[in-house]
Amino acid sequence: MHKKVVNLSLATVVREIESILATYPNHAYQQAFCAPDFRRRLIAHVLRQARRLYTVMIDDTQSISLNSLQLSPENQQYIEALVRQGVSEVLQENIAWAS
Repeated sequence: MHKKVVNLSLATVVREIESILATYPNHAYQQAFCAPDFRRRLIAHVLRQARRLYTVMIDDTQSISLNSLQLSPENQQYIEALVRQGVSEVLQENIAWAS
């Protein structure tokens, strides 16, 4: 049986960023982070600090659905906090462009 380790960090972080940005009442956040450069900066900011998330695939035919991937409540809160902190820090670092 062939096993393969898959890093799910990037996909999970992107999913959480999209989810969190959708909850912000101020549309300026969504507009700022629609810009590819800002989005990449936010993703990189969160990934630098996040714990790595992995899964083991039993064989190459098994597929991973992010919708079915459930983070533990602790990991969910951790990623959410990193994203919210990242939104603030990336905007602060680039305040001239954002305004």
